[in-house]
Amino acid sequence: ELDHASAAPRGDGAATPVGVPPSPAATHATLPSDVRLPIAPRAHVVHVAPVEAQAAAPSAAAHPAQAPILECTPTFAAVAPAVGRAGPAEDEAHATLKQADACTLLQVLELMEVHPGSERVQRAGVHAIGRLARDASQLKPQCIAASAAVASAATRFRESFMMQRLAMSALGSIVYLPVVAALVFQEALPIVFAAMIAFSQDVKLQALACEALARLAQTDRPAVVRGCLQACLSRHSHLAVGVCCQVLGRLSESGICHEGQILDALQPLVEGQPEHLELQHHASAALRRLVADQVVEASTARRRVPQLLSAQWAHLLARFLGADVEEARERSTFHADVQALFHEEVVRHFEYEASERCLHLLCHGAPGPARLCEVLRCLVENLEDYRGRLEARQMAWDATEGRLVPLDIGLRQRLSAEALAAMEAGILASLQEASAAPGEAAQRRLAQRTARLRAECGALLDRKTEVTHAHQERAEELRREVMLFEAVEYLEMQEARGEAIVNQVRTALHMLAIAAPCAPTDAVERLRERLSRLPGGHVLQAAEQETM
Repeated sequence: ELDHASAAPRGDGAATPVGVPPSPAATHATLPSDVRLPIAPRAHVVHVAPVEAQAAAPSAAAHPAQAPILECTPTFAAVAPAVGRAGPAEDEAHATLKQADACTLLQVLELMEVHPGSERVQRAGVHAIGRLARDASQLKPQCIAASAAVASAATRFRESFMMQRLAMSALGSIVYLPVVAALVFQEALPIVFAAMIAFSQDVKLQALACEALARLAQTDRPAVVRGCLQACLSRHSHLAVGVCCQVLGRLSESGICHEGQILDALQPLVEGQPEHLELQHHASAALRRLVADQVVEASTARRRVPQLLSAQWAHLLARFLGADVEEARERSTFHADVQALFHEEVVRHFEYEASERCLHLLCHGAPGPARLCEVLRCLVENLEDYRGRLEARQMAWDATEGRLVPLDIGLRQRLSAEALAAMEAGILASLQEASAAPGEAAQRRLAQRTARLRAECGALLDRKTEVTHAHQERAEELRREVMLFEAVEYLEMQEARGEAIVNQVRTALHMLAIAAPCAPTDAVERLRERLSRLPGGHVLQAAEQETM
């Protein structure tokens, strides 16, 4: 179903190979006289803006769920068909769409609108659109409607990799003509990048998407580069950076874009949003990869955006961005470790205390039944002590939920039962030692057992202390003001070398604004004072205070 993605001759006789841009005259051409406005099917309302305005409009948002389809799109994105419309059954519609010459492009669009929730109908429809898009006489009047139908299907079934493949192939056929690419540019671009990021490991989909982007670049190469950077670098997914570098690398290999266009789009994007920490981090990672892949020359990048090539600055941004997640992970690990050590300490302490009592009674000639009763008495006292320690606590770590939870009656009973179950092996061993026949051998064996258990209890206490100290040190490293002091120290070193960047100072001031509510006041003041001495720091702080 994907063979129509190749550069086959079109209905108008054109056979331009993929990736070869048109001449400047063709790129800025307006609609020819034979191109009519899209003819809307029944229940469609289409308002078309001028071609020049649509071709020059900026790219839509990166996320397909938020991307406006175009203010001139038909009503293909509706969840349900129009009231009162009765179309063919789903099976009949699917069979009709699967036939090569059964219907025109207009009829395909109508069938897709009647069955918007059927994936197989939408897949057959998208495939038919890609096939019929070769006929320029059918595509030109319905190019916007066809693009909207493909975008709607791709958005609705975004988890279906086969649908995304078909959508990329169909879009590549739709945007074959530069004049059509100019009309559907805004709608097609976010759909392409959303599919590439969602299925970054699908080699076939990536190839189809890059082919569609190469054809979209016929109308505006810088806009495709800007759209790629904006769509990928602003996302939360780390996969988006890899997709961005892959696209720019392929476009560069095909001669569609060059390093100047990439840096022309990247520099204002980064300098215009210094407060967007994730964008700054992703931009640094992307540029360093592009330099490593020799898509961008290192000397050129160092001259234009040197701050993005600093691995140390990127590491500081990554630590600051991931502080919340790392704090939660560190807290969970600490509570889980302490809870496990606490339970093991309870068990070992019971065994140690029971062994010590039995040794004392054995040395004083107590009979066996008295020693057995003492073991049971020790068990009851340790369980009561454990319950008392639980009563004094309000929260406890729940291993099943992986978080701290309130200590209610049910949880106290469950923890007490778990402690008793953990003591069973120690109970049997203690009863066995208590029932041993009196004598020097029994005393020696009990003394060795008592010494070993005393050492194990001490080791558990030491281990708990070490875990607590390690947690405190790690928590100190994750404090925002500590990271900011490192960032300011880095910026001061850059200033000493004459390489300080105002944009980095603006980013550090935004980081300080985030950290100020939870940081000590004296630390915040020291950071402000040091930042004010950096290039542009004093002016930027004054501007921020005026806005506040």
